[in-house]
Amino acid sequence: MPNQANRARAPILVTTNYDLLIEFAIAARSDVDLTYTYSDYSGLRNIFQREQTARCTLHYLKLHGSINWWGKEPGFRVSRDGVLGTINCNSPLAALAERYATAGDDIDMVPPGVLKDVIYRAIWTDVWDEAHAVFCMCRHLVVIGYSFSQGDTLVHNMITLGLARSPYLESIVVIDPHAKKVLRRIQSYFNRKFRLSKKWVPYEQTFDEDVPHWAVRNLFFGEKEQ
Repeated sequence: MPNQANRARAPILVTTNYDLLIEFAIAARSDVDLTYTYSDYSGLRNIFQREQTARCTLHYLKLHGSINWWGKEPGFRVSRDGVLGTINCNSPLAALAERYATAGDDIDMVPPGVLKDVIYRAIWTDVWDEAHAVFCMCRHLVVIGYSFSQGDTLVHNMITLGLARSPYLESIVVIDPHAKKVLRRIQSYFNRKFRLSKKWVPYEQTFDEDVPHWAVRNLFFGEKEQ
């Protein structure tokens, strides 16, 4: 979750999965807005449109798309109404399962794998380019649920090259049952001078409903409870 210096620490969420956790959470919070980076024609830049009433805004970069981002008919992809209908229905997961079973070749998402830089690159260029730019301006990075597996080379390159170029980076926090191991893996991508100049904070815990009971106020700013 990098923070751009010129956005007064406004959080930006970069996700490498097809998860809908954020959309479901925002749908239940009328005081929080959610904006996407996506092509203008899709109408997904702000599917909730709460700019006038929202207390805060979360900017969302879904690198691989989402299993709910395709149209009802071939050739009709990613509509605001389609996404909102899925998120706000009584059983979103059941709706996704039904749509997935009948999906055709028009699914608008990138499968995980080493060729993700080539497959559907034209569709996701804006999202990936903005994610790289965000890492280049990152002040505090919090890694949740991503272990930097060896096969995900494209994401590794985007993150590490971006962080290495950031003149603002102060800390990297990892929340994971094996957080220290993940931190060592991240550190291995950088030289000694870089490693010594940053704060590395491991939380060897899961990120779940118990988080409010242990998370410190300054968690997302690279601070750990003393």
